[in-house]
Amino acid sequence: MPRTADHDARRTLIRDAVREVAVSDGLAAVTIARTAEAAGISVGLVQHYYASKDDLVVAVYEQLLDQMHARVDAGIARAERKHARIEHILGEALHQLLPLDKARREEVYLDLTFTGLALDNPRLLAALRGSEAHLTERVRQAVANGKECGEVEPGLDVEVAATGLVATVRGLARAGYLAHGRGSAEARRRASAVIEQRCAQIFTGPCSRQQGAG
Repeated sequence: MPRTADHDARRTLIRDAVREVAVSDGLAAVTIARTAEAAGISVGLVQHYYASKDDLVVAVYEQLLDQMHARVDAGIARAERKHARIEHILGEALHQLLPLDKARREEVYLDLTFTGLALDNPRLLAALRGSEAHLTERVRQAVANGKECGEVEPGLDVEVAATGLVATVRGLARAGYLAHGRGSAEARRRASAVIEQRCAQIFTGPCSRQQGAG
């Protein structure tokens, strides 16, 4: 019987090749030909799945954003299994967006690069806006849940708090990426401390659910 092509695996191979080229030589170096070379496949096969460089770049950006959100969700799940305060659940999630290791540093680089391109590319801009809305909603829901259990004061503006936290972590990710050499470890420590401080300023009360469970 003829082999059935694993189309998802091929798409992943191609997108990973784009990221490899972009991280090593910059996103401007990405072409269909360079992608095919990095993936070890033919130009025709790349074009079978992605007809243009724009299609390819948009697909890679969407994959990148999906992976970032998946890691945030995984961070939330880990903290929830520990029955942590919502303050600490949210802090764990936001830490996933910082360049705290090689993989996340490369991810932040790509995110910053794609963000610049998105200013002049409607398809990338739509992906960026969707990502920001998704992240802000996750943070907003965490703050709203904090109100329900008593960790957050009733009068606090949930939208303002969520917007501020997202803007803070985005700025910390950029600052962490720009820090090099001997200062990078200190920059990571400061970034973690800022997230913890901002969360503590929002989640100021005891959790009634934890008290009831105790």
